[in-house]
Amino acid sequence: MRIAVIGTSCSGKSTLARNLGKKLNIHYIEQDRLFWQPGWIQTDKEEFRKKLLLELKRDSWTICGNHSTCREEVFSRATHVIWLNYSFPVIFYRALKRTVKRVFLREECCNGNHEGFRHAFLSTNSILWWVCKTYRLRKKQYCSLRDRTDFKDKTFFEFQSPREAEAWFAIGIKDHY
Repeated sequence: MRIAVIGTSCSGKSTLARNLGKKLNIHYIEQDRLFWQPGWIQTDKEEFRKKLLLELKRDSWTICGNHSTCREEVFSRATHVIWLNYSFPVIFYRALKRTVKRVFLREECCNGNHEGFRHAFLSTNSILWWVCKTYRLRKKQYCSLRDRTDFKDKTFFEFQSPREAEAWFAIGIKDHY
């Protein structure tokens, strides 16, 4: 079983993929951990690609992330795709809540990286700005992905709300595997 969890930034991809990994006892892959080095240094695209392809060789996994570098490789290997297709207000609220928590509690994002106030709230590189900028694009990409003919052989789940995804995870997940 190889599960790709997709959705816009701050939709809860990492949390769901990590929890699926624990519940199903399969390897969890977080693309951001492979991509971001300490000090918010980006991994070279070719190096990132090598790391990710190595992870994808495993027999079973759950993965989260929106990195385009290996998107097709992830999808071609996935047996299941879960799309967290939430409304913009839900996504933006989650982004704001997560950002405030990370900034003021100094929570680690990945690989020792932290979000600072200036970057989080006053920069055009902030996750809040990123969510606003990419929400419609991701929705369009994932709608066309869902309709692709090469996805007809995959088990595809689309959740419209966090409550719907949580209910499926709590009681329905075992029925689908």
